Amino acid sequence: KYWIRLLQIDDSKLVKKAFLTQRSLFDAGYLTWVSKIEDISSLYNLDDHFDMSHINVRNHVNFIEDCKKIMYNKFIEKWKSDLNDFPILRCYKLFKHDFTIEKSLLCIRDYEIRKCLTQLRLSSHKLRIEMGRHSKPKTLEGERICQHCDLNQVENVCHFVLQCPLYTAERIPLLVTILGEEPQIITENDCISTFNNLLSTDNETILFSLCKFLSKTFKKRDATV
Repeated sequence: KYWIRLLQIDDSKLVKKAFLTQRSLFDAGYLTWVSKIEDISSLYNLDDHFDMSHINVRNHVNFIEDCKKIMYNKFIEKWKSDLNDFPILRCYKLFKHDFTIEKSLLCIRDYEIRKCLTQLRLSSHKLRIEMGRHSKPKTLEGERICQHCDLNQVENVCHFVLQCPLYTAERIPLLVTILGEEPQIITENDCISTFNNLLSTDNETILFSLCKFLSKTFKKRDATV
């Protein structure tokens, strides 16, 4: 918006004279504030859509809106790319497919239990699937076995939330909320799909139940380490 304003104001204004001087220095090969604008224009390919040296006064509102759309789409592309480039997001990318604010951030008022869900989603926890990355030498992913049960499974988020016997008592209210009946044993084949549905739900009752479950189980796990 400031760039547009500078293009439109009278050349006799002091700020316009400063702007024109910076453009002259930029054209001569010096780094100026104009250089930053040009970098942004190049990064988002705005030059392919607009003439950045002249913007019609009557069309500047459309120009701004189009810029927002282009920048937003570029950001979404990078966001999706980053999901595949960082191993720590292995859990997050299972259920996070759209760039939108999560319902849990809006409906769960209790910070302490909401924090537990956020930590699980972002893999900011002490489960062995993550802690094994920091051991020396690094523990292979398939060897990061849960040390709190005898199922001989990797202690990942699916195992922690839906399968580990240590948390059976805490899990029953959660599964009753999800299934609407007495909980069934979650098999290995159903674990990932059930977990994805659980973490991507917008149901406030389920989200609250999940947060309470995580608050209890994280504390129980810490107490048994």
